Amino acid sequence: MPLYDYKCERCHTTIEVFHKIKENPPLCDCGSKLVKLIQPARVRMFRAGIYEHIAHNPIQIDSMKQLKKECKKHGVTSAYAEDIC
Repeated sequence: MPLYDYKCERCHTTIEVFHKIKENPPLCDCGSKLVKLIQPARVRMFRAGIYEHIAHNPIQIDSMKQLKKECKKHGVTSAYAEDIC
C-alpha cells in the first residue's frame, strides 16, 4: 500500500496514511476533510565509500548492488540500503 501525505482543511494538521489507491482518505481527528498533498519524487544518489560496520574490517563499497551483497554475506542490514530502495 502506498503512503500518502494529507493536510486538514480546518486545523492544517499534516499526517501520513497508508491505504489502498482506491480507498477514500480518512477524516482528520478534528472531523474535517483531509486533502492529499502532492510531494516531489525523492531521489537519493548512492555514495561509494568505505563502510566500516558491515564486517570486522572496513570494506570499499562501489555500488548499491555490492552493498546489498556484502550485507547479506555478513548477515547484517543497512539502513542506508533500506531507505533508498
